[in-house]
Amino acid sequence: MKHRLTSTTRVMKFVIGAMIAAVTGFSAPVQASSVALLLGPGIAGNGGSNPIGLPPGLTDIAVKYVTSGGSELTLSVVPGVLFGKRYVDGGFYTSLGAGILVSASGVGLGAYSSFGYVSGSGSGIHFNAEYTQTIGANGKGWTAPGAGRIGAVWSF
Repeated sequence: MKHRLTSTTRVMKFVIGAMIAAVTGFSAPVQASSVALLLGPGIAGNGGSNPIGLPPGLTDIAVKYVTSGGSELTLSVVPGVLFGKRYVDGGFYTSLGAGILVSASGVGLGAYSSFGYVSGSGSGIHFNAEYTQTIGANGKGWTAPGAGRIGAVWSF
């Protein structure tokens, strides 16, 4: 009897392949071109986003590290730890990749896309706004955490 892959298994194989591709993108020179601190509510799948806490809680904070080659690492509680490639056009950018997702239903693997805007170019501190959406699977099924955040990026 042939073994048929479930849709979740196929998605997990795709996500693992995407994570490997994203991580191997970091084999380029690991010289940072920017580091960003972004604040905003994470959407963890527990009834929608909440207003940002004052002071911001851990789920409201994201740190982004972007290399000169466009590889991107996002560290946050929600939507998770993400590795990807950033594509820039003027002040606007989009990022695609994969990572470890965190939502109200638990931790899993998935893919993400984000788009954002950075006000200005060159070295210095600039305004940054970004929306990130993910989709993936965990032990309980599908999950899709995301976040809309604003903050500052330090380019050097």
